[in-house]
Amino acid sequence: MSGKRTAERDKKQDGAVHNVVARDGREYDGTWDAIVQQMRVDSTLPARSVHEFMQQEARRGFSLTGILIPSADAEAFIRGSADAGLLRILS
Repeated sequence: MSGKRTAERDKKQDGAVHNVVARDGREYDGTWDAIVQQMRVDSTLPARSVHEFMQQEARRGFSLTGILIPSADAEAFIRGSADAGLLRILS
């Protein structure tokens, strides 16, 4: 499936495309799930599942900030990471 069709399908599923900027300046767009998937691929943990990636990054985020970051779902993970100052949600 092409990237364009995937983005269109993602937009239809939750109705919203978001834009996030990581601390290193990388930008990610798509649904919450697609953003976390892109972040996982760009990370040092690309072989792990998305859920394992969120758990590991939540632990790392806690060790850096002392703030608990939820890892149950992509939206909560991204919002929690933003609350901890580890990324910015632009839209």
